[in-house]
Amino acid sequence: MGGSIPGGMLTALATEPLLRLEEVSAGYDYHPAIEADRMEVVEGERLVLLGPNGAGKTTLLMVLGALLPPFRGRLFYRGAPLTRSTLPAFRRRVGILLQEPHLFRGTALTNVALGLARLGLSRARRREAASAALQLARADHLANRPAHRLSVGERRRVALARTVASSPELLLLDEPLAGVDPPSRRDLLSLLPRVLDGKTLVMVTQSLEEALAVADRLALVIGGRLVQVGTPEEVSASPASQEVERFLGGEVFLPGRVVRAGELSLVALAGGGEVRVAGPAAPGPCYLRVRPETVSLHREPPRGSERNLIAARVVGVREADRGCLAVDLDAGAPLRALVTREALTDLGVRPGERVLAAIKATAVALVSRVR
Repeated sequence: MGGSIPGGMLTALATEPLLRLEEVSAGYDYHPAIEADRMEVVEGERLVLLGPNGAGKTTLLMVLGALLPPFRGRLFYRGAPLTRSTLPAFRRRVGILLQEPHLFRGTALTNVALGLARLGLSRARRREAASAALQLARADHLANRPAHRLSVGERRRVALARTVASSPELLLLDEPLAGVDPPSRRDLLSLLPRVLDGKTLVMVTQSLEEALAVADRLALVIGGRLVQVGTPEEVSASPASQEVERFLGGEVFLPGRVVRAGELSLVALAGGGEVRVAGPAAPGPCYLRVRPETVSLHREPPRGSERNLIAARVVGVREADRGCLAVDLDAGAPLRALVTREALTDLGVRPGERVLAAIKATAVALVSRVR
């Protein structure tokens, strides 16, 4: 990387997060678009800013990249506040991919090499590094193609290559898969393990599927506020508000691993037990998305159609929407069932007691994690 971070930053405690913001309010034309009391980005993690359109996610990303000064609040890098004198060196450590990346006239290779000019490399070295970045993004076949003749997906590959070519310490991606057709989207998503190796990522998306595929932690942004930060399991088990629960659709995310792929894929749950899931899957880490209304509770294995049975303990019961009760369960990972008051009375279970949670294979959605 070109440039260096001043000594005060380098001597920050190793326990400090890579980035931290405190009491931030930011926006445009004196109108706040995002407010966040505190947020940390841990070195090496993949943090996904998730929320509906217009919630303020991109504004927050721009603040994290020190590209938008906040109205109030501060941004810290490795424990030290960013100042006017330290900003240039910090920005050289950040690679940002905007939602609508702009490519200049010329070939794909020329576009990627242009991003390396500020590093002081020779022309030959820039071309070499640009070629390597295009290969990393599976776009080396586009090297000599004029930028204006690239498709949306191809432009995003080239822009991604340009973003990572300078080996940034921190990657900021704003809706990197937006507007891309489904086959290209799946292919671009599969690229991320190669591109993200050893880097810290903050990514913006509206897609829960994309977020679960990528995130170590989720940062929920709703209505111009950062409302909750946590692992997918934490957020789904204990949503901070009804707004969060509604945005997530009430779904619970169970971590696991696909151990056998087929028409009925077998998933070993992180908390113990196995679940069969309808549809194809690739072996590896995953999340199972389970809607609480598809979970039924039993004392004994039910008769009839074959279902997944997960042993669980009742943690608590609370009022939920639509006149139902939400039964929070501990199945090695948080699980939830949505049942009627009459059904729960007939079952006769109380907090602390053991039950069997039954889920049909067709009622479970599987999201493969990017690793």
